[in-house]
Amino acid sequence: MAAGLGFKDFTTGEVLTAADVDGYLMQGIWVFASAAARNAAVTSPQEGNACYLKDTNEVLTYSGSAWVAVGGGGGMTLLSTTTLSGSSTSISITGTGYIGLYISLTDWGQGGDGRLSWRFNSDTGNNYYYVGQKLIHTTANTFSSAGSANSLAIDNNSEQQNNQNNILEIMIPSSEQTVANKVGQWRAYYRNAGEPGYPPNIETAMFCYTSTSAISNVTFVSPSGNFSGGQVLVYGVK
Repeated sequence: MAAGLGFKDFTTGEVLTAADVDGYLMQGIWVFASAAARNAAVTSPQEGNACYLKDTNEVLTYSGSAWVAVGGGGGMTLLSTTTLSGSSTSISITGTGYIGLYISLTDWGQGGDGRLSWRFNSDTGNNYYYVGQKLIHTTANTFSSAGSANSLAIDNNSEQQNNQNNILEIMIPSSEQTVANKVGQWRAYYRNAGEPGYPPNIETAMFCYTSTSAISNVTFVSPSGNFSGGQVLVYGVK
């Protein structure tokens, strides 16, 4: 497929060559299965070219130096939906070209008193740091990893059993960067089904993952019992 040549005013009676037709008149929105398929077909895009990608359901235009989302970006694309099961669930993160990730975990429950924890890239090294604030039964205090840790984790270990509309949101703006120190945030709301009269528990934390690798998966762990439900939605953020 020939790359577009931009725009041209044709005169009456002008003879169009094959290159003119390919380069000027065939400039609709090209449809490709993926960015890889587009790049293989259009090796020299021109400013103003437009395409639609089936795998991410987005329209992009070529700025002269890069393919960008129409309107300059923004929005989220759902990359995967996974139900938690067993004592741990690993989720692969597919798709590229996102400036960050948003991960939503809802309605999870777990056996025992273990703290819900999660890791990136199956990394069990001491490469995680975090500090946060929590409100547990109206008592507010702070918590931290007290140095490097081998995972990120909800701070309270006894308030997450059974499904009580538990919610965890994780935001990672620099998920695709290959430089160290990816900084993110999580927010959580949870309560124990056995304590319906108590207020919910709320916490928020900032974290740092000290790895130069782009984040390609996330693993949720229930350390002292199997998960009893829970759904994880992973979004790529533009």
